[in-house]
Formats: sequence, C-alpha cells, structure tokens
Amino acid sequence: MSRVNRLEGDDVMPLTLDAKVVALRWDLAPWGLVIDLDTPTSEAENAPVRRAWLVFSGLGDVSWPFDRARVPNGCWLTTPMFELKPEGRMRLFSFFAMLPQFDEADRLQPNAGAQIVISALSVHGLVSREVAVPSADGLSRKERTALATDTELVEAGAEFF
Repeated sequence: MSRVNRLEGDDVMPLTLDAKVVALRWDLAPWGLVIDLDTPTSEAENAPVRRAWLVFSGLGDVSWPFDRARVPNGCWLTTPMFELKPEGRMRLFSFFAMLPQFDEADRLQPNAGAQIVISALSVHGLVSREVAVPSADGLSRKERTALATDTELVEAGAEFF
C-alpha cells in the first residue's frame, strides 16, 4: 500500500494554505515544476504536517517575486491556491505568500506579502498519508523523508513525470 495519496481538481487547492515551501524542483517533471511543501493538516496552532508535492505539468510562465527577499527558512504560503480565468489551453494558478522584503539597512518593509502566479496545462497533488509534528524550525530532512521519500512521491505520480 502506498504511503502517498494522489489529489486532483479542487482537492489540490488547499495544499498551499499555511504551507512551507521547502524546495522548487525543476529536475523531476519534463516541462514542469514541482513545489515541495510541508502542509498542515489544519489551521490549528502546532498542527501536524504532511509532505506534499504540487506538480505543474506543461509549464508556461512563473511569476514569483523574490525582490530583496531573504527566505532562509522557506517561503510561507498563506492562502489556498485558486485558478484564475484561463487563457486558451493554459490554466493560471495563484496563491499568496509571505516573502519578507528588507531594505539596505536590514529593516523589514511593511508589505510582506506577494502573489505567485503559475501558468501550466495542469496541476496535481501528491501528499503523504503519515504526519509529523514540526519543531519551531519545521521538519528536518530526515523527518520529511520519513513521511514520504522522493522515490515514493515519484512512483505515486508516475503519469505526471
């Protein structure tokens, strides 16, 4: 039995709510983007998290503003993903993130949010069945791979890769 669930359609959208982006992966899906996430099981404080991948296939454009952003502990997504009005065959997916921006004197600027927009032919979700309670610094690599390994995620989403 697989330790990974596949999500499609509207079930994919909530994965970005309060999720931590651990990695942007260009090495897995031809003409695609994989966003590696730690996604909470609820909005409760200290909620357990699952390891998840958002797989964008047939990638078009990516708009992810990193101007003056310093994100040593990952980017924090704040809203469920939503689909914007499609243009032709491409679909537009969007969500908001906390991307703290600093000026030259290392002072946090007041506007610390950003909208991320990704155009792709499709998006799919892969999520671990197991959960873990993160520490203040999040999950370690060992804890994340105990939830689901890269190999398990690729096998569960083989048709996307």
